[in-house]
Amino acid sequence: MLLRMWKVLTIILLTGSGIAAAGVYRWVDENGQIHFSDKAQAGAEQIKLKETSIYTPPAESNSGAADQTEQAKGTVDANTAPKAVVDYEVISVVSPENNQVVRSTEGTVDISVELRPGLQQGHKIRVYLNGTKAAQDLETTQITLQNMDRGTHSLEVSVIDEKNNELKRSSAVSFHMLRLAEPRTAPFGGGASEG
Repeated sequence: MLLRMWKVLTIILLTGSGIAAAGVYRWVDENGQIHFSDKAQAGAEQIKLKETSIYTPPAESNSGAADQTEQAKGTVDANTAPKAVVDYEVISVVSPENNQVVRSTEGTVDISVELRPGLQQGHKIRVYLNGTKAAQDLETTQITLQNMDRGTHSLEVSVIDEKNNELKRSSAVSFHMLRLAEPRTAPFGGGASEG
């Protein structure tokens, strides 16, 4: 009996605002059953229903005026939205290690940079050798310097954003370049003869 009453009440509530405007009536018959109806009965009491909330989504429009209205309301295009500032926790030169001797005939040095979080879009790595900025900023943390002179060198790296602002700089690392002599050619020309 209770289940039937709830079903009837649920149906009445779901039928919308037309019934609410007409009214809902409740009464108990001679057998003790509760009834609901949208029509008044003898001895029935009217039940006050809360107004239903109605959501109307905004109409979609392809016009430029609608876009301007949305921007005026505070909606910002993803391309023009300010990018979140990345807070780099770590930037350091992992290789070469501090005071490492680097041996190379050609004078090349492989640099490995630890950066956390990883390099973000639009950001670059800037290399400073002996306090002087390298000619080109790079989008990688694996860098090779070529044709280095013999001797001790100081190396620093920094991460910069799209506007050339330095976001974080590493501590300086010193390394010692030892350029090996070119290997001697074998006697008698040293080349293999072609047959």
